[in-house]
Amino acid sequence: MILELEDYKIESGDITRLYPAAIVFTGVAQETTQVSLEWFDKLSKDKVELVAFAIFLHFKNGEVKEFRYASRDLLEEAITTLASQM
Repeated sequence: MILELEDYKIESGDITRLYPAAIVFTGVAQETTQVSLEWFDKLSKDKVELVAFAIFLHFKNGEVKEFRYASRDLLEEAITTLASQM
């Protein structure tokens, strides 16, 4: 099955992991890391600086593709779009 996200066509059989996350600054220079949305919602409490929300796709060939969104609403829209294709 072919999925489409942000004009990027993805063969669903090539995906090994697909998940949403928040990207935050770690506090070391401009280094960032991804955290679960649950962690961000419950534990960040304005203690970390949000960079973006994202959907991460891991592929069988080892490639990782991320789609960033400036707001939680835009992330939720993209998740809904993906879910409607499955």
